[in-house]
Amino acid sequence: MGEEAASCRDGAVKRAWYEAEQRLRNQIDRNYESEMDFSLRELQSGKGGVTAAPDTDTRSYLLSILQTER
Repeated sequence: MGEEAASCRDGAVKRAWYEAEQRLRNQIDRNYESEMDFSLRELQSGKGGVTAAPDTDTRSYLLSILQTER
C-alpha cells in the first residue's frame, strides 16, 4: 500500500471485503433478480461476478473506428 493509504482508518476486514468484491465490480451486466447477499468467504472463494475486468479503453475504441473509416 502506498503512503496515501497508510492514513486510512479502514481495517483488515474492510480491505478484505473490498478486494473480494472486485469480481462484482468487474461485472457490467446486472441481474437485479439475483441474490447478492454473499458472505466474505463466498466472495473470496470466487462466487459471484466475473474474473476479468471489462475493456473500457474508450480512446482506443474511437481510434479504431477512425482507422476503419479511412
